[in-house]
Amino acid sequence: MPVFNLCRRKQEQSSRLVCAFGISQLEPIARHSEPQFAPNQIVTSRYTWWSFLPISLFELFHQISNLAFAILSLLYLFATGATGFWATVCPLSFALVTAMIKDAVYDIFRQRQDKLVNNRLFETIHLDDSCETLRRVDQKSSNLRVGDVVICKSETEFPCDMVILSSSDPRRRIEVTTANLDGETTAKTHYALPSTQNPYLHIYRECDKNGLMTASLDLVKSLLLIVECEPPNANLNTFEGRIHDPSSSTDVPDQRKDAGISFDNVVLRGSKLVNTDFMIGLPIYTGSDTKLSLNARGARRKYTARESKLNVILGTFALVAVLLSILMAIGATVWSITIGKSIWFLPQMKYTAWEFVQNVFSFSFITTYLLPISLIITIEYQQVVLAGFISRDMELYDPKQDIRSSAKTVHTADELGQIEFLFSDKTGTLTENMMVLRACAAIPSNIVYRIDGDQVSRIPEWRRSSFTDPGYGLNSNEVAQHRSGQDEETTPVGEQIRSDRTDKLALPKNLIKPILVATLCHSIEVKRNNPAIETLQSTSPKTGLITTYQASSPDEKALVEACARLGYILRATYVDSEENVRQLKVARTQYRSTGANTATWTEEDYRIDLVLEFDPVRKRMTVMARHPDGTYHIHSKGAETSMLSPEASSRSTNQARTMALERVNEFALSGLRTLVLSSRKLREKEYQALIKQWRTTMSLFGPDRANAMATVRQTIESGLKIVGVTGVEDRLQPGVQDCLQSLREAGIQVGNFGL
Repeated sequence: MPVFNLCRRKQEQSSRLVCAFGISQLEPIARHSEPQFAPNQIVTSRYTWWSFLPISLFELFHQISNLAFAILSLLYLFATGATGFWATVCPLSFALVTAMIKDAVYDIFRQRQDKLVNNRLFETIHLDDSCETLRRVDQKSSNLRVGDVVICKSETEFPCDMVILSSSDPRRRIEVTTANLDGETTAKTHYALPSTQNPYLHIYRECDKNGLMTASLDLVKSLLLIVECEPPNANLNTFEGRIHDPSSSTDVPDQRKDAGISFDNVVLRGSKLVNTDFMIGLPIYTGSDTKLSLNARGARRKYTARESKLNVILGTFALVAVLLSILMAIGATVWSITIGKSIWFLPQMKYTAWEFVQNVFSFSFITTYLLPISLIITIEYQQVVLAGFISRDMELYDPKQDIRSSAKTVHTADELGQIEFLFSDKTGTLTENMMVLRACAAIPSNIVYRIDGDQVSRIPEWRRSSFTDPGYGLNSNEVAQHRSGQDEETTPVGEQIRSDRTDKLALPKNLIKPILVATLCHSIEVKRNNPAIETLQSTSPKTGLITTYQASSPDEKALVEACARLGYILRATYVDSEENVRQLKVARTQYRSTGANTATWTEEDYRIDLVLEFDPVRKRMTVMARHPDGTYHIHSKGAETSMLSPEASSRSTNQARTMALERVNEFALSGLRTLVLSSRKLREKEYQALIKQWRTTMSLFGPDRANAMATVRQTIESGLKIVGVTGVEDRLQPGVQDCLQSLREAGIQVGNFGL
């Protein structure tokens, strides 16, 4: 019974404890008795030297042709064949040896790649047994363990799943690319834990040339932490965890210093560190426990569609061959009994059941020519030649990105010839992924504006034709006025406007709220083109762009860049390490009433206390922000299906929701990507209560955390007021229409599921 209970507790384990340096307690020193976590050795090869022969033969005999000829070879032991023994065995042996050599060569390549990955060196920080000396030691990737402290340098892939302890950026930011995980090439921003950023950054910089450092008791205390996280799972977009301070009491929950860990504080194996000098991480999942490994299929032989169909065809032929052999054996037996006895030179035999079976075996040696083994061998060699052509085809080379085609398996051409349906994403696949804000509708005034760079044009409803057309439904005279900035309803930034604006802001009054929401509700980071430029006076009033934006979403980048051109310039983003809040520095353009080109700048600081990132279930993103005037707001943007529900937009009238939906459909029919913008102003007490409620849910763990977070999200994202609808243009790439036409002519049906 005790053994049974122990096993049951292990199965019911719902969390994993990871201690930095493997130390769970400092006074006295106590090592954490770690369970047997998976080693960090990556194995993608299928065979070893001793398993290659049996496994390879087992896989090859899944093909009907190989199995049939192997059975025929065995039949020669029981019957005298009509053909020679070697006529059957030699082709079979040649086919098997050829396939085994091909499998061996590809597996050797995989083993070499595994060796390169496992032998990569990473610098680790080691704390000696007496907890007095810190040492930087190089370790192979395969030797890394859960609980080690690992240093990753720029342009290197992470060896395992890790919690980010520190970054070379004082703002705790690191940038990673996840092309090996989700195919996205844009950099994503993650953050180190606030409580570990400075201590680990200090020891990295203070270690001497030999990598040694004498650690004080207080320093070691600041380094120790216990991470409690969920068991390994295959979800690449979520993570649940929290950190415990070993120096705090663990017996009384209210006295424990716990802090939540989100997915933004974690990096996954397969992603790469970019635009960051280094980061320090704590491995939590290694080897087969990493999310990448759990999403990967086991190393096994893959069978193409042709091989599957060929097995069915050859199986039918084999059945026909057996039936013919039986029929011919019956005919031979009947002929021998009735006619053969009267022929004097034939030996007189007594026919038994075994003689009949031997006749079946004998005739089967002839009927096996229905199985075209020579054709099968030819097809195998053909696949190798076609794969070589694909890898060396200069027509499939992209000189801009220096990328060529590469056949990863010899069956690539085989599979390409079987395609009947092609499902394609739109963004970045069919389009250039270079987006521009083209239209914005103000709600509830129901006024639609065309945005062309730094110009804003109010478009009456009867003139709306195509938002991507330069003329935008205007006649030639109006187009000339629009381009010269002389139309009364055109609002060029940098020039005084004459209608539909506030006294000093060079924007229509109805656009101020949507533009401000778009400026604040995002996850963009700012990179200065010239870090020496620090004064607003050096900013161009016409474009407002002295900075470049790093964004994981091209939609967000298009919106923020458009806002900058229109006078709301996001100039800086940073994290307040003390309050652990995100701060945005926004430069707002103001114009005097004395005339054109008399712009002044007002720099404002917005504090983002909470960011609810976009996810495919909610289909929206929300921020909670403190404005410089001391007011508290919730800003949100997302798809119309989630933003226009009565619960989410309860502060808007039904008429306003109908207007917004009409503008969404209008923009979509013009080929624009749409987003709905909403906002809400709160009292300080309500605002702080929501922030406290969210932080409380972040410290929870397990199923309760997910349910509590969903409840708080729903509370925050309810009761908003619709302020606008945006339309972003994403042009098709050159040659897309010709490519789609060629696919249709080839009999391939194309479906698009991206918007």
